[in-house]
Amino acid sequence: RLREGRFFEESDRRSDAQAAIVNETFANRNFEGRSAIGGQFKFGNTGDKGYWYRIVGVVKEIHEVGMEEAARPAVYSLHEQGSDQLMIPPGGIAVRTAGDPSSIVSTIRQAIWSVDKNQPMWRVQTLEDKFDRQLSTPTQSTALLGAFALLALLLASVGLYGVLSYA
Repeated sequence: RLREGRFFEESDRRSDAQAAIVNETFANRNFEGRSAIGGQFKFGNTGDKGYWYRIVGVVKEIHEVGMEEAARPAVYSLHEQGSDQLMIPPGGIAVRTAGDPSSIVSTIRQAIWSVDKNQPMWRVQTLEDKFDRQLSTPTQSTALLGAFALLALLLASVGLYGVLSYA
């Protein structure tokens, strides 16, 4: 969600000025007490030319790594503007749908392949699948810990019974 400023526009694609959108963590850390809109920062491989970005928008944090990870500063830029300076390829595509997400996978695959037939697609998953996978580990750990606690209680009870009956 946009907190301040604007999203990218078509004019940003054609402009020589590098436009960037940052998250709240980045804005609060680097522009504390003032608006980050219009602020500039250097990012990426600077080389001879140097790449100064101008902030056009500030968005709310999203948990890019995991739900339990703290939000990190994030910079979003147009791939067309800075593809020569960053060695980080675009990470993925998120699609919002009103219907069943798994029912539109083939349509999305065809849309992507209509642009670039050689574009690989793997790990297509719904948001619910991602959440389930991230939350299943703590749930499994808690269940395993509970099972061991129950086993320890059982062994202690049997041990106490054995000592008392021997006495």
